[in-house]
Amino acid sequence: PSRSLPGYKQKDLEAELLQARREDDLPGEEIPQIYFDYVKYGHDNGMERVFQHNILDLQGMVLLFLEAVRLYDGREGARQALRSGLARILLRNKRVEEALQILEELQTLEELNQHNVEAQALPEQLRYSDLLLLASLYRQQKRYNQSARMLELVVRRYDCPYARLSLARLMEHQLKQLEHALLHTNVLIQGCEEPDGEATVESDIRYRSAGRMLTLDELEHRKARLQRKIQKP
Repeated sequence: PSRSLPGYKQKDLEAELLQARREDDLPGEEIPQIYFDYVKYGHDNGMERVFQHNILDLQGMVLLFLEAVRLYDGREGARQALRSGLARILLRNKRVEEALQILEELQTLEELNQHNVEAQALPEQLRYSDLLLLASLYRQQKRYNQSARMLELVVRRYDCPYARLSLARLMEHQLKQLEHALLHTNVLIQGCEEPDGEATVESDIRYRSAGRMLTLDELEHRKARLQRKIQKP
């Protein structure tokens, strides 16, 4: 169905199509005077806010373009990808709670649609990245059980060694579930390549480089430490 837009200013389009309202943004009509004062007299009356306004303009144009594509082809998956991108822009602008809310809504939608073959899902790499991002944000907020749940999803869906190592660390140091940490460490050891000791990436998600993993010796050291902790009375 058609909709009536409140205006053709970019901020109006962002509010209507993206449900994103700018906060503390410099009004565009003030920019020429600020720039003139800076160039003519060397007075800085808000150039930093001008730069921030321009950054928001560029980010908004990209998202509006993606929304236009979605409206054109009608795919819900494109809308989810748009919201995922918006969450990352909010994070870059230190709006963590808003970004977290979007990512949580996307995850809830994924769970609701997992048995619906007609539902348009996120691309696999984006879904994978969103889960890891959620796990990281939860950990930063000390919501360790929720972080572990996201990492377990990544391990189960993608057999991702990076997520498994993060989960083992969380189980050992924050959740104190030492047996589970040892189990995941043993799986990582089994996945190591033998002559050079570099951990391999078994899943199709290739952009998490094996270079971020531990060597076989480091994993064996972790295993021994966990065994000592478990045996300690």
